[in-house]
Amino acid sequence: MSEDVEGNFVLGTGSISQDKYFVAYKENKDGSKEYYKMSVHKTKIYDTLDEGSSAYAEVDTNGLGLILEVRLFVPQNTITKEINLQPGMSEE
Repeated sequence: MSEDVEGNFVLGTGSISQDKYFVAYKENKDGSKEYYKMSVHKTKIYDTLDEGSSAYAEVDTNGLGLILEVRLFVPQNTITKEINLQPGMSEE
């Protein structure tokens, strides 16, 4: 996950926002790869693919090209639902 921080300050007042993204490389038709950011607020993740399959995304845009929703499909067991934060402890 990646984060962008943006802000505006005028005469001692201002605002700051922090947006979080899922990031990946998207493959273009010419075979090149391009860095691609997907807002976590507009992305739904589906862990429905068979293990070993390649992840892919379906992107819905409006008539102006603005992203409305991203559906990210990943292999099963890709998403970790529990995180063990205790040092020296491993899952068995």
